[in-house]
Amino acid sequence: MQHPILQRVELLISQGRIVDADQQIRAFLQDDPTSEYGRYLLAYILYFQGKSKESELITIQLQQDDPENPAYLALLAEINMREDELDAAEEKGNMLLQMSPYEVQFHNLMSRIKFAQRYFDSSLKYANSALEIDPENLEALNQKTLVAGMLGDRQSAKNTILEALEKNPEDPYTIANHAHQLLKEGNVKEALDRFGESLSLNPNNSLARYGMQEALKSKFFLYKLFYKYFDLMGRLTANGSWGFVIGTYVLYRLLNYVSRTNETLSPIVTPLMYLLLAFFILSWIINPLMNLYLMTNKYGRLLLDDDDKKMAQYTGASLLIAFIGFGLYLTLGGETNLMAGIFFVGMMIPLGSFLAPYDMGQKKKLTMFTVGIFILGVLGLVLQNDALLTGAFIALFAYQIYMNSVAISSSARKKE
Repeated sequence: MQHPILQRVELLISQGRIVDADQQIRAFLQDDPTSEYGRYLLAYILYFQGKSKESELITIQLQQDDPENPAYLALLAEINMREDELDAAEEKGNMLLQMSPYEVQFHNLMSRIKFAQRYFDSSLKYANSALEIDPENLEALNQKTLVAGMLGDRQSAKNTILEALEKNPEDPYTIANHAHQLLKEGNVKEALDRFGESLSLNPNNSLARYGMQEALKSKFFLYKLFYKYFDLMGRLTANGSWGFVIGTYVLYRLLNYVSRTNETLSPIVTPLMYLLLAFFILSWIINPLMNLYLMTNKYGRLLLDDDDKKMAQYTGASLLIAFIGFGLYLTLGGETNLMAGIFFVGMMIPLGSFLAPYDMGQKKKLTMFTVGIFILGVLGLVLQNDALLTGAFIALFAYQIYMNSVAISSSARKKE
């Protein structure tokens, strides 16, 4: 029979009382430091608290002592996912399915891994295989809803989420999933209510926190349009994404050429050209600008992480300097003021995206890139040096190409 304290720790974990669970399991392990299950519970609690490295050290020791225990391998796979080591997570997921091919939990794990890798079709396959084993499994129903929504199959997503809600209408993850489907359908007010309901049940629900951000920003019509655009782009493969980017640039160049060479069409084409340019710039900066709005809301600012806040502040500062530059140009004239306005509008793109990648290596590269562009541009403005300014604008263009490659490689849909 399991020790009463371990049963108590399990209950505390299920209730989300992680701090209490941590205190009790550590007290238990002081008296019985060799307890295998006690050490496993501590590793799980550490993982839940975001202390992945500490959790991994304990779990590796446990797995070395008992390599046939699937619970240890599953926790290591979860840690790999947390650390964005998706290939390692997939390897462990396949091993788990070989050990227990009819274990629903492992099919769900593989579905989540494939989803994180952007292999949506494979993710759906594993979610369906989990439901074949257990048609009422709530995690599998939620995962199928999530994948179907990403694939644009709204009817399937709607049917599945309604089934999940019927099984457990009080589950915070299911409620958040339902809210995401409502948001994709354009029902912003309903989505906000459902995200709020999910967060009231579990304030740490990351799906609900992210969704609440998007819903609050989607109260603005312009962002609502971009939300649909980002949703559509997320369904494209890397080739499809690059095709869209290159096609948009070619269209802009064509409109620019027609505007300059055809006086008859110029009054029609020129506004379209500037509209396309505005769309392109907004697609980069609208998210940090809306995050700046969220920072003015006492609830909204709680949803943002430190990187989002920094990018929002830097983007807002760059926009303010751009307005000052344009204002000085309109009142006092001076080409330097005009160039300052244009440059700081351009700087909003790297300042609004350089901390976006999850990978720390990419963050460092983009940070150095952004700092370099800023120094080059400011020196060009202060010294009124056309060569330095030209270099800064070329660097801005290069940044966009590089950032596109980073974004597409990390977020484009993949097919096996």
